Amino acid sequence: LGAALSSILAFKLAGKTKSWIPKPITCISFESPFAGGHSFGEAFRQLERDGMIRYLRVTNSRDIVPAMPPFSLGIRNKGLYQHVGIRLDFANSKKYARSYPRTGRMNRLRRSLANTLLKPVWSVLHYHALELVDERLVVHKEALSNLTIDGIYRDESIVGDIAIHDEL
Repeated sequence: LGAALSSILAFKLAGKTKSWIPKPITCISFESPFAGGHSFGEAFRQLERDGMIRYLRVTNSRDIVPAMPPFSLGIRNKGLYQHVGIRLDFANSKKYARSYPRTGRMNRLRRSLANTLLKPVWSVLHYHALELVDERLVVHKEALSNLTIDGIYRDESIVGDIAIHDEL
């Protein structure tokens, strides 16, 4: 649960108005489970739009831990837990993808069910291992070395309307 806690801590720090806390807060986590529900996701995205936080979640696509728990005790679609930040997902040792969570009701429900039902529980020990992420980071080192979190946040094809627009 360290990854989920790190995202919550980053969120809390980004929302603080203390002048000694540098902004944006940058957080990189590995294999994070869901950290919050609808209101958390909305507030987190607002902090991203305001330039107060940058968050990168590194995952293995077959790991079940980032899909847990799929539901909170809320009502209807607002009861679904949400991921926040940019996802750097390793499908295997040959390819990776960058994405940003979409907020549509059906998209969240479909993703929650697919992530929970289609990932075998017995694979947790293999796919929820930092050694596997480390191997994949090494394989993609050259391609990833040219990326920055701010650079990804500037790419509207990934983050949509929260993209950073440099002032001229």
